[in-house]
Amino acid sequence: MYDHPASAFVMSFIGRVNVLPPTSAALFEQLGGGTNGVKIFIRPHGLEILSFPNGSSIEAKVERIIHLGWAIDVELILPDRSLLIAHLDREQLTQLHLQVGEQVYVRPRDARVFA
Repeated sequence: MYDHPASAFVMSFIGRVNVLPPTSAALFEQLGGGTNGVKIFIRPHGLEILSFPNGSSIEAKVERIIHLGWAIDVELILPDRSLLIAHLDREQLTQLHLQVGEQVYVRPRDARVFA
C-alpha cells in the first residue's frame, strides 16, 4: 500500500507526502498529466535534488534546510510558489553543498497523479 497506493487518500494517510496542485504545470507536463483538477503526489524521499538542470528537472529555490539528526529535510519553492519537501541523508547534503536561497533543480523519481 505504501509503494503502490490505490488512491490519494491512501497515499496521504500512509506516510509523508508532497501534494502539488494542478498549477504546477512543469511537473504535470513531465508526468503526462493534465491540469483537469488532478494533483501530483510525491513522497519526500522520492525527489532528487540536482545542481544542474537536465531534461526532466524543474528549478526550485532552497527555502530552508532542517537537520533532523541522521536525516535532513529540504524545503523547496517551485516557480509557481508551491512548496516541496525533499528528504536527504547527510552524505547527499554534503555532496550537494546546499545553501538557503540557492537555485537547484528537482526531479521526481516516483510520483503519482490522482484526481
